[in-house]
Amino acid sequence: MKKFFLFIAIIITFCLGYFIFSNYCGESDISKKFPPCLNNGRKWKLGYLQGGDLKSYDSSFRNLITRLAELGWLEPVDWSELPPRSNVREAWNFLARNMHSKYLRIETEHFWSADWNRDRRKIIRKQVLPALRKKKVDLMLAMGIWAGHDLANNLHSTPTVYFGPSFSVEKSFQHDPAVYGHIYLPRHSDFILRQVRLFKRITDFKTLGVVYVGTEEGRFLANLELLKRISRTENFSLVTIKISPYTSFISGQNLQDYIDAHKKISSLADAMWITSWFMNNPVTARRLLAPLVARKIPTWYPHGEHGIVNGAVFGLIHNPRIQARRYADVIVQIFHGVKPTSLIADLPVDNQLVMNYAAASKIGFNVPGNLLAAAHKAYLTINTGEDKE
Repeated sequence: MKKFFLFIAIIITFCLGYFIFSNYCGESDISKKFPPCLNNGRKWKLGYLQGGDLKSYDSSFRNLITRLAELGWLEPVDWSELPPRSNVREAWNFLARNMHSKYLRIETEHFWSADWNRDRRKIIRKQVLPALRKKKVDLMLAMGIWAGHDLANNLHSTPTVYFGPSFSVEKSFQHDPAVYGHIYLPRHSDFILRQVRLFKRITDFKTLGVVYVGTEEGRFLANLELLKRISRTENFSLVTIKISPYTSFISGQNLQDYIDAHKKISSLADAMWITSWFMNNPVTARRLLAPLVARKIPTWYPHGEHGIVNGAVFGLIHNPRIQARRYADVIVQIFHGVKPTSLIADLPVDNQLVMNYAAASKIGFNVPGNLLAAAHKAYLTINTGEDKE
């Protein structure tokens, strides 16, 4: 086991060094091949759609804008001028007022969010698609699965860059993805498989539990079909509990259903795959995890670092800056006339192990020193929501 963790540390160190070198070399190439330009004499107008607020969305958006500034498309942005805990909408409005660019344009009315409400999502979709057909924006940023599903179609022709895993959104392509030449979908072909394998090696679980919402998107967010296939190849049992969907993802009843499901599944599984949006909030995360902590069950959160900060024990994330560089490089090529679909390829591996030492201690999990060394980040406390960022 010590050799395994030492191997992880060596691989992570090598990968980080490789990506730093390759990104340094590639930056000047992108700048030379695709320098800042206007759209037939006028600025490029950007638009943005998201299902709702997530900290990972904010990080992705800010890193993207920072990368575009590095490539010369706008002047550098001083994000410290924004209040702490600002979300993407606030960052967008800040840029609409303060961004200095000869090439890009951001306007407040071109930001749309469904606020994790299914009814509002339908309303927003009816606003966005007509705006795109009327060419109100020149390029759309689709953040997350809801936005991807709503824009990955031929109901518009605006170049759209989708931020998120694509294997669910591709179902919207109606058997012929090549038709939708205006959509860029990144591919993370075995990202979930690598996480499950690592979680199993670390904890040696025999039965993995997962709670999911009984909708197509709920099953996807829980990685349900992938976990079923992986369980057969990796020799473990999968136990699942389905909960009913709600109009709002963040309703009190929805939270209680998750808590009740976790109480039930805690007696059936010896490890837990946590996928709920409630992990985004430290208060609801604590309530969600309480039944699992009581049973000393190790947890894995696959949807971003915030879940580990708020109390999940482990997770694997993409390097957000490297991801933002890739997306920005795609966008500048689209501005130069490159078709979005021609840029789609499997993304290189840049995974980072994140863990919460305090959460591990709460369940009595003894963390080997080599595993701590291999982790990109090891949080020593659990975010309670009481401390300001």
